[in-house]
Amino acid sequence: MAALRLGHMTRLNAAREQTFIQARVEELEVKEELQLQSEPLTEATDSRPPLGPKTRSHRITSFRSPQDIERKV
Repeated sequence: MAALRLGHMTRLNAAREQTFIQARVEELEVKEELQLQSEPLTEATDSRPPLGPKTRSHRITSFRSPQDIERKV
C-alpha cells in the first residue's frame, strides 16, 4: 500500500512540477512580448545601403534554364 501511495505522490509531484514549468514558460513569453512591444521600432535597412531598382536585364541574366542546371551536374 505504501508503494502505491509513493507512486501516486510521485505522479502528483511530477504533475505539479510540469504545471509550474508551463506557468513559468507562459510568464516569460508574456514578459518577452511586452518587452518587444515597448521597444521602439527601427527600420531593418538602417545599416544597409538602399537597393536599386531591379531591371529587366538583371532578371534575365540571373535566370537559369533547366539546360544550364543539367550542364553543371
